[in-house]
Amino acid sequence: MFRAPSRLAQVRPLHQAQQPNPSTPITTRRLAALLLLLAAFLSTRTAFAQRVLGPATDATVLPRGMVRVSLSPTWERGHERYADGYGRTKKGSVESLAADFNLDTLGLAQLPALGAVNLGVRSILGGTGALPLTLGTLSTRFDRSIATTPFAIDVGVTRRLMVGVVIPFVSTRTEVSLDPNPGGTNATVGLNSAYLSGTAGSNARARNQGVVTQLTSAAQQLQALLQQCMGNTAPACSAVNADRAGAQALVAAATSAATGIEGVYGVSATKPGSRYAPWQNGSVHKLVEARLGNLSTSFAGFLGAPTGASWIDARGLTGAAPMGYADFQRIVTDPAYGVAADSLISVELSRPGDIEFGAKFVVFDAFGLQPPQRGAPGGVRVRFALGGAYRLGTALQDSVDLFADVGTGDGQTDLEGRAFLDLLVGTRFWASAVARYTVQQADEIVRRVPRVAHEPFPPASNRIAVQRDLGDMLAIEVSPRWVVTDHFALTGSWHFVRKGEDTYASVGTPAGGSTLDLSLLAQGTAQSSQRALLSFTYSNLAHYFRRRARAPMEVSFTIGRTLSGWGNAPKQTVSGLSMRVYNQLF
Repeated sequence: MFRAPSRLAQVRPLHQAQQPNPSTPITTRRLAALLLLLAAFLSTRTAFAQRVLGPATDATVLPRGMVRVSLSPTWERGHERYADGYGRTKKGSVESLAADFNLDTLGLAQLPALGAVNLGVRSILGGTGALPLTLGTLSTRFDRSIATTPFAIDVGVTRRLMVGVVIPFVSTRTEVSLDPNPGGTNATVGLNSAYLSGTAGSNARARNQGVVTQLTSAAQQLQALLQQCMGNTAPACSAVNADRAGAQALVAAATSAATGIEGVYGVSATKPGSRYAPWQNGSVHKLVEARLGNLSTSFAGFLGAPTGASWIDARGLTGAAPMGYADFQRIVTDPAYGVAADSLISVELSRPGDIEFGAKFVVFDAFGLQPPQRGAPGGVRVRFALGGAYRLGTALQDSVDLFADVGTGDGQTDLEGRAFLDLLVGTRFWASAVARYTVQQADEIVRRVPRVAHEPFPPASNRIAVQRDLGDMLAIEVSPRWVVTDHFALTGSWHFVRKGEDTYASVGTPAGGSTLDLSLLAQGTAQSSQRALLSFTYSNLAHYFRRRARAPMEVSFTIGRTLSGWGNAPKQTVSGLSMRVYNQLF
């Protein structure tokens, strides 16, 4: 790469070998000298075109004994992703990063515990159909930023071999904007008031118990009247004897309603009901009140007018309050509600990423930057190198209980093969093409297995230890460069990444003891994305190798964005800085 002194050293012997013969005519001597100077100039200018490297990857190998230290912070930001096709949008469509948590209705599909409410309320209503149970809409937005600062050290071992280490420091932050049940009017259920602490909870249970007592008392009186009126023609028995089947059905309906109220609304500390209950002003609670009013009217038809205003006071039944922000966080965090995760709030992680050890070997070099592979001046030149990397799983993985966090890396071991190709054309233009293939190694982690694709809140009972094998990755990078001067260059980069689907195998037993479909963990994990970057670089390497600068260095500024993708690949804007300093150690 940076063998300009050696290159110039080889030019000087060439001049010495062709010193003019005194017998040669003066015009011939001058012409020969002019041609030699022109060849040296062209050769040097061609070499200098590649001196401004920039942040993009290339086939360059440092000269023997040279060390390069790089610090390249990059910032990625976004709030959208490219869909995997298994959710509500088609594959490749742009959707919110929080699409799984941005719901028109937070109901039975997301919170299985609402199933008990559905059964209990149906027993009150005497129906069989599913009820429109919802805690309301859930308005959520994730704004994600990832700051990655790779600290890299590369050392030239020989003219062809370079080794290095990369230690990335990663900070990830997800800003969560959350508005559960905005407006408070779209819900039909909420958190059961019977579970409130102190007087509020005990009063709610007492009022509910009063309604159950009314139902039970009316049913007992009607059942007793049915027995008394069997074969009895007294006026008090006329209504019962006219419709004994209807009266018996009413007793059963009242008993079922009382049981349903105990199971859903709650009546005592030992029978607190469901964690969820119909919202006091919601449509489902209104159906319950209407049902109790009808039962009261029916009892009056058989038993006559009661001592009080009605046999059953439906207004005494205490429904839930509409879900608010604190209620939603309680649903997510309180183990009693089944999810038992951390709060859905903004989360920030900072930790080293996956540390990488790598090597690069030049197979063929016609650039002429290293004397043994020096090519002819001008024209088109090619350089080809091979490399590899071993990546340690030192990063912090995303948490199974933090639904909004992003880990600082995969946190598992990778093996990566690399191929580098540089193409130099003339004195101003050169380009690099790099291909990487990453074989990701299996590891063991704990995951929550969803019941359906894109389930936002998989229950704690679905936590299980699994063997994870992330899909292998193919990455291609093409980076053309235009060298404006010996100090400045513009670089464009196109990045393509394709990742295969993950695989999972069980190594543990789920907390709930049920059989889980691990294929749902892998569904939608295949991924692809394309990204474009533009970089501006200042470099004094050309002057250093001309021995006109003491501290060789490069500074680059990069901007870019994701162009397309699928498989939940994030749509991001990118900005970055890069600084490289060099030193000849031996």
